[in-house]
Amino acid sequence: MAGHDHATHPANSAGVRGLHQGFSGAVAKAHDTPGMFFLEGIDTSGNTEVTYFWRDGDGNIRYSTTIPTNQDTAGTVLGSAKGQVQTKVIPITTGVTGEQTGLWTIPDPSIILDVFIKVTTADTSETIDIGTDGAGSNDPDGFVDGLSLNALGVLRPTLLAGAVTLGVLLKTDINGTLFVREPAIIAGVAALTYTPSGTPSTAVGEIYVRYIDLS
Repeated sequence: MAGHDHATHPANSAGVRGLHQGFSGAVAKAHDTPGMFFLEGIDTSGNTEVTYFWRDGDGNIRYSTTIPTNQDTAGTVLGSAKGQVQTKVIPITTGVTGEQTGLWTIPDPSIILDVFIKVTTADTSETIDIGTDGAGSNDPDGFVDGLSLNALGVLRPTLLAGAVTLGVLLKTDINGTLFVREPAIIAGVAALTYTPSGTPSTAVGEIYVRYIDLS
């Protein structure tokens, strides 16, 4: 923990009006109680202003003017703003069976641009569906439909004839036989789910969702 006062370190306020103190930090103790540091300033009226910074579960740096109670939902991602493209990372874990829920509440409203998968442990006989839960459009394969997890690396659902794995929420039918990619507009309460075909699943990896938060 460290702090600098104006009298000892006058350079602290050089060019930064009213800044009289440096920073402080603390180690994380448990999930949703992140280690953080804060910047404290005093404005020309003598009011103290504090901004807290911490690392969330996706590796983003977040900030808030109030102490966070949840490391992944409180505050704002540093450098992000409404209308900018963001990425949500969701782990694919081994040993699970059936539809996996409670993973991520999709911002309301938002636009889902694309979904990728990074496989770190493959399963030659396993596929995966990715979509939304029953509180939303209830389309558990709306983003990804039966994508094979038999290879390591980055996988993207396709529109290849005879091997279509892109879900209906991310494509549109042009003439009954031709499909093209199309962003999904999410409005209302919805959460992302994934369903591995393994019972239980043995594949391991991550789901990457590219989206724009319009909330």
